[in-house]
Amino acid sequence: MSFCTENASGSTSQAANIAEALEAGSRLLLVDEDTSATNFMIRDEMMQQLIAREKEPVTPFIDQVRNLYREHGVSTVLVMGGSGEYFEVADTVIAMDNYEPRVVTGQAREIAAARKSIGRRDGGGRFGPLRPRVPLARGLNPRRGRKDKVAAKGLRTILCGREMADLTCVEQLIDRSQTRAIGDMVWYGLRQGYFDGESTLTRVLDRLLADVRAGGLDVISPHRQGGEDFECTDLTGDDAAGGRHPGDYALPRRFELAAMLNRLLSFIVRS
Repeated sequence: MSFCTENASGSTSQAANIAEALEAGSRLLLVDEDTSATNFMIRDEMMQQLIAREKEPVTPFIDQVRNLYREHGVSTVLVMGGSGEYFEVADTVIAMDNYEPRVVTGQAREIAAARKSIGRRDGGGRFGPLRPRVPLARGLNPRRGRKDKVAAKGLRTILCGREMADLTCVEQLIDRSQTRAIGDMVWYGLRQGYFDGESTLTRVLDRLLADVRAGGLDVISPHRQGGEDFECTDLTGDDAAGGRHPGDYALPRRFELAAMLNRLLSFIVRS
């Protein structure tokens, strides 16, 4: 419910990523076994017998994936090849046979039933409510020296004042024009007073994207807002310098915009 660390484990990081996606409004999670933490995905019967539930702080995703759908309408697509534990909870099982998909749900359920393991997992109860968070403006200080500065440093880094958001693992970003737009959208939200200490992060995202839909991406340009003391620079190129309109935006999804905020070292929220 409330946890903070600068050295998160793989399972804790994956749990945080899912929480971020849900807060940003995702209704579908795509999970690849190859890039997942094993102890987040499953906890088999032998491990349950060796380590009691009260001694294990991680609730595996297998115990919550159906609760997530039932309580919040969020579906999950899993790509797995090393474990059949999810046969018991999956609505549909598809096998790839020589690169062709084949529905094998019935066979998978027969295999699961033969193990007679249904109900033996130590479970996680309900998924519970999604806790809204309110971002605070003081955690988004763009002041750098005598100017306010939000800088897209290539594709994977955004500087907000003296703080940095590392987007290295945000794989859905494919062009630095998206990164530049994210930085300017955050600055625009600050100028508009959207980070008012009362609006939830979901509400802030809604308002930013509504403005872009109504006025086009150009509405987020700090130069259009008359920001004489603002500098927005792409540090990897000379096509966008302070005092000139950057003119190179691509619309990011709300999920990448939320990811930037969540990865900004100074970001502060109130639950």
